[in-house]
Amino acid sequence: MKVYVFNSPSNEGGAAIGNVAWDFLRSQYPARSDDDHMAFAISEAQRVGNIPPGADVMVLEKEDLPANWDYFNAWTPNFSGKAVEVDMEKARAIHMDKIRHVRAGEFAKEDVRFQIASDAKDALTLDAVRQRRTFLRDLPETFSLDGYTTVSALAAAWPPGLPLP
Repeated sequence: MKVYVFNSPSNEGGAAIGNVAWDFLRSQYPARSDDDHMAFAISEAQRVGNIPPGADVMVLEKEDLPANWDYFNAWTPNFSGKAVEVDMEKARAIHMDKIRHVRAGEFAKEDVRFQIASDAKDALTLDAVRQRRTFLRDLPETFSLDGYTTVSALAAAWPPGLPLP
């Protein structure tokens, strides 16, 4: 199935993907070719403002898009190569945001443990909570994603000691 791709101002120039209502267009206009349906869909998207004026547009097979949609906001259209590529710097930032999100949940759990241990005057647990909180606080600085150059390697990277999302 084909899709159209264009630069999205709302995604800092990253990729935006447009789907075509193939079944509807084929049933309403059976004499038109799929290329005609695609051209119509793109012109309608431009007419109503879904595609910004002057934006480059290319048509790709959906299968040619990057496989991992978790990093969609890192997708960048390459119009000369007729491809959608992944900006690894943006992908690493997206992945670190996932780590920070899980880390925030862990901080909340440690806050509860701290309160219970504090009320019980449990020095051993308080020390363990402090160590865990230090580990969590330092994660963005101690777990580097800089060496990951492919989406599959990046997606598999996760700090030891932090639960998977």
